[in-house]
Parts: sequence; C-alpha cells; structure tokens
Amino acid sequence: MNNTNQFLLTLINGNGKPYKIELPTIYIQQEHINDVALNHILENTGLKFKNTGYGYTAKPETPEQIVKLLMTYNWKTVYYNNASWRNIIFLKFNNENKQR
Repeated sequence: MNNTNQFLLTLINGNGKPYKIELPTIYIQQEHINDVALNHILENTGLKFKNTGYGYTAKPETPEQIVKLLMTYNWKTVYYNNASWRNIIFLKFNNENKQR
C-alpha cells in the first residue's frame, strides 16, 4: 500500500477470520458528467473524479467521503469484490423519477 494514511476496513472471511481491505474505489457509470456536477461533488465530498472515457473514478481517503457521496445524491449502487472487480463501488444516477 502506497499511502500510510489510508483507512483499512476489517472484514470477516468465510472461515471466520478477520482480514483488512482498503476503502473501495468508486466508479460512476456515466459517460458524460458536466463540470458543474463534478465540482459540486468535489465541494460536498472532497472526492475528485477523473474521466476514464467510460465513466469517472475516484479513490476515497476517508469513510466519511463515501457516506457523504451516498447520502447526498440519488444513486443506484452495486458493490463488487471478486476476481473480476476488486473492491469497487459502482454508481449510476437513479433516474427513475423522470417523467415519461
């Protein structure tokens, strides 16, 4: 681990043994987010997202940043920690309230 100030979460595996894991990476599944929205997220959470071409990613430094992000905005949220997706929270804007 590069950053000695990184928070670690302690989880329990299937054998009942504790293990430590870094805070998850956050990935917003949205091809285009305008700068105003990204700046609003940065101001409210301290998370600076970078464009990957297919979405936006950020690595939180504190658990509070994740809480603020999830509590401030309306997201569809999925967490993966498996062979394909290692410790990542996928977010997508929840547009279910759109008028049809």
